[in-house]
Amino acid sequence: MILVIQFSPDHICFELYDGVSFIVAAKFPYGRNEYLQQLISWFGDQKIKTNDLTAIAVYYQPASFSSLRGFTAIANALAWSQQIPIFKVTHGPIDEDVIKNIISQSKKTKKGFIIPDYFREPNITTKK
Repeated sequence: MILVIQFSPDHICFELYDGVSFIVAAKFPYGRNEYLQQLISWFGDQKIKTNDLTAIAVYYQPASFSSLRGFTAIANALAWSQQIPIFKVTHGPIDEDVIKNIISQSKKTKKGFIIPDYFREPNITTKK
């Protein structure tokens, strides 16, 4: 089972695929700090165990720096804990061809990590 995490400017979307077949999706708005808890609760609602996952794909679109960084850390930690491959998808949308490519690559890739794409400089400090 493949977990796809998609960022957008105002929400995060989780999608599950069994092979190339779409199973279910959920959207959560930004602004809450319980993202990991939401993901785990959603897994429970769907009767999914983390060891059912075979790969994780993260699709980046422009979003807040903190959200991108935080969810990348969650995705990396989940992939590491399950010893499954993780992939960064920088072109979209996620479709059957992208899922087929992830399936193909996951057979060759054991594990790793991804670094987020931020799309702009963070605005957390003022230049002097």
